[in-house]
Amino acid sequence: MHESDWKQLRKIIPEVEGRYLKEKNERIVELLTSAEGNEADKFWKAFNYMKKETKILRDCLGDLRRSQFYIIITVMYNYGMLRDDEIRLFSETVQRHISRLHERND
Repeated sequence: MHESDWKQLRKIIPEVEGRYLKEKNERIVELLTSAEGNEADKFWKAFNYMKKETKILRDCLGDLRRSQFYIIITVMYNYGMLRDDEIRLFSETVQRHISRLHERND
């Protein structure tokens, strides 16, 4: 990993996290305001959704250490937190890493 890749990750995390949480918050509002189900059902659907998303956030952002860079970036990409246009901000080495992993999963 290049130093510039680590700096780039640290630079984009607030924006990436904000966008991701905005999308998830919108989904929670949809769950809570749905016409389907009673209030208890809505609450438990939203609660379970938030529980799942909490795990994803911890997996992606809970242990931001330079030594874990490739794990962090891979997990963030796999969960959809990092998008292709953001991956292109990193070095070719990182882009190839993600590309190889993506090919394996297809």
